[in-house]
Amino acid sequence: MGLKEVYSDGFNYTIKWDVPLTKGYKHFFLKNLAKTKITGFLSRINFGVFKSINPKEFDFILVHGYQTLTCWLILLAAKLRGVKIILRGEAIIKNTKGTKIKIFNRLIINSYLKRVDAVMYSCTGNYKYWKTFSIDEKKLFFIPCAVDNNFFIERKIFYKSRINIIKDELKLLKDDFVIIFPSRFTDRKRPFDLIEAAALSARKNLVLLFVGDGPNKNKMEKLSLQKGVRSIFTGFINQKIISKYYLISDVVAIISEYDASPKSLNEALNFNLPGIVSNMVGTAGDLVISEHNGFIVDVGDIKNISCKINQLMDDKKLLKEMSKNSGMIVKKWSLENDVKGIMNAMEYLDGEMLR
Repeated sequence: MGLKEVYSDGFNYTIKWDVPLTKGYKHFFLKNLAKTKITGFLSRINFGVFKSINPKEFDFILVHGYQTLTCWLILLAAKLRGVKIILRGEAIIKNTKGTKIKIFNRLIINSYLKRVDAVMYSCTGNYKYWKTFSIDEKKLFFIPCAVDNNFFIERKIFYKSRINIIKDELKLLKDDFVIIFPSRFTDRKRPFDLIEAAALSARKNLVLLFVGDGPNKNKMEKLSLQKGVRSIFTGFINQKIISKYYLISDVVAIISEYDASPKSLNEALNFNLPGIVSNMVGTAGDLVISEHNGFIVDVGDIKNISCKINQLMDDKKLLKEMSKNSGMIVKKWSLENDVKGIMNAMEYLDGEMLR
């Protein structure tokens, strides 16, 4: 997936990434017997793990989640072969109201967690989620939600001399204030909330820049016209080009009803953008600290979103300070620190094996 063209329901678009995904990495693929290969427990059925996982070649296995059959096959194979398991996930706490299904799911997840040797958390929200399962603190290691910061800084430098050309292409005026919404246009991402908030703001120089695509695009265009909100729709934009849209923006908005670790937030902070994010974004409070480099709002609080937009538009000094702070914060959320986190987990397990 991603190496070849694949249709995405969320983007309503056929995607093929324009950056190398496997170059420089020692890798191999296992045959997947699944009929459906996008999501769901049976979307990964790779019995080849039993042959691949052996202590002669590997000391540790880093597994991303527990949500597919293959994740459980990996756990079984590792336990049979004596290979240590490190689990990485990005979930955050959603609705704590109990149902029989949720209680059953938690019991299943807990049985998986008890059998792994170390657990990695990507942000404070993810840490709190793991702690609801009473995981021993010494088994928890930080692997920050990160993107390739160096890549985006290089792209920022590449496009910097083209700012005026990019603005002309988008028909932006000198005093326009641009809020970028880099996401899939699905209900979960709540793009309509941003349009409603912009309408409530009633600022003539406010422009919403919707970078992406999805099933709600036509409805979003109609609502923008109906509400008199200036909105630009770019369509799906790939990794090498998206930087030019971050560069000409003033603020990033990620106001989803649930978003464990949106990488577009990391990308935007590399362009020194303050953020308006919802309280159900997992990295809210880490990457965006309220009143420091942006604002955290309750999901669906259109009036407050509009208020924060106006505050940033009216206070240029605040906007400048928050922009500076975003650039400082994202430096710590790096691939280099991901490596350190993984190394810390392995060193801990090495020590456990010697005991």
